[in-house]
Order: sequence, then structure tokens, then C-alpha cells
Amino acid sequence: MRLSIIIPTLNEAENIARLVPYLRSCMPEGQGEIIVVDGHSDDETLSVARQHGVDQVLTSPNRGRADR
Repeated sequence: MRLSIIIPTLNEAENIARLVPYLRSCMPEGQGEIIVVDGHSDDETLSVARQHGVDQVLTSPNRGRADR
């Protein structure tokens, strides 16, 4: 079974830096993916997510909404 974790974000750089490594440690290797959908953050949320190995980083077309 493969697990997809989708994280909606808006200015969550500090939290993503802690959350992604934790989620990875709970997931068997190759059995899941982490997707961040950002609502146009003003901080470094997207770059921090990429640095921590998020599988996909998407940006919502609407500010403040992490829908796609």
C-alpha cells in the first residue's frame, strides 16, 4: 500500500522543517509520498519543503487556499 500525505501550507517554513522529517521517519522507504500545496506563502515555506525532500510542491492559484 502506498500512502500520500498532502499538506496545505501558508507561511509554515518553521513547521515544515520539523514536520517533513518526522513524517519520513514514520513511513517505510518507498511506501509513500509527501505533497505540499502552498497558498502563496511570504516566507521560505516552498524552499524549506524542497530542502527536506518533499516529493511534490504545488502552488494554489488562490492566495491563502491550498486547493488545486
